[in-house]
Amino acid sequence: MGYRIKTVAERTGIPRNTILAWERRYELFDVARAANNFREYSDKDVELLARIKALCDEGYRVSEAISLLRERSVVAAAPTVGQPSALGGVVDGQQELMERLLHFDRAGADRAMERLWFLPFERIIDDVFLPCLHEMGDGWAQGRYSITQEHFMSAFLRDQLGGMLRQLGGGPEHGQMVVCSSIEGDSHELGLLAVAIKLALRGWRVENLGADLPVVELARHVRASESVRLVIVAVTVKRPEAELRRVLNALRALIPSEISVVAGGPGVSVLHGPSHDSALDGVHVCERFEDMARVLAGLDAVQRVERGPRAISGS
Repeated sequence: MGYRIKTVAERTGIPRNTILAWERRYELFDVARAANNFREYSDKDVELLARIKALCDEGYRVSEAISLLRERSVVAAAPTVGQPSALGGVVDGQQELMERLLHFDRAGADRAMERLWFLPFERIIDDVFLPCLHEMGDGWAQGRYSITQEHFMSAFLRDQLGGMLRQLGGGPEHGQMVVCSSIEGDSHELGLLAVAIKLALRGWRVENLGADLPVVELARHVRASESVRLVIVAVTVKRPEAELRRVLNALRALIPSEISVVAGGPGVSVLHGPSHDSALDGVHVCERFEDMARVLAGLDAVQRVERGPRAISGS
């Protein structure tokens, strides 16, 4: 599960044909192929290409850049020339982005992002965007930041996350379909977008319906589709436990039993634990994405067994 070559070209600034030529001529990596036979590049592949391009921009010929990287064995360890790949550099990049956004400097924020785009999408989300959001949330609660600053940052990060999901094409064309939404009264969509991106990177085909969707409408949409295998609802806003249980149980009752339902986000903390399936009639509850990933891995394993070897092989 990885990136299509179009996405790699956009992220690294290296034309598609150039990537293919380098791959053949220098045997850079062994590219995997998805079930639909599309080439898939890993985070390490993208980082290697970014390192090569950075050295070429410094004046090295491509053969010299590749030899230099191989000789120094820095493909996985050393920072990209001119790029903040080390932890301190990522922190600096996050802080610079935060500063630009606080001063409504969109052009400066765009430049800060340009220096971070070589990183894997998940690392940008976890090490750059989420710290910005946490700092903004704390600062707004303490009166250090204004609601206008919060809205400006949210709009910028929404654009970035939406761009990531578009670059991924919503995930592999033949991946299992997952519908993502948040329940009525929950208008926060940044966490939902982040989850959608992570699912696409894990091979799911994502249909993002956005925030604040009534349960009845969500269930109607899911029932009308023959391809949905999973529904994920984001619960960002904390609400009374009894109310949340009522909403999630209602959703579960309206969706066919063969479709799995996962509720995730900080708002599910009122349910007391990362997993409370028995009390919610089959709704998997995951406060953190790591918990969700484990649940999804289990669901995928079960579905593979149920589909049998013919479906797994695509025959």
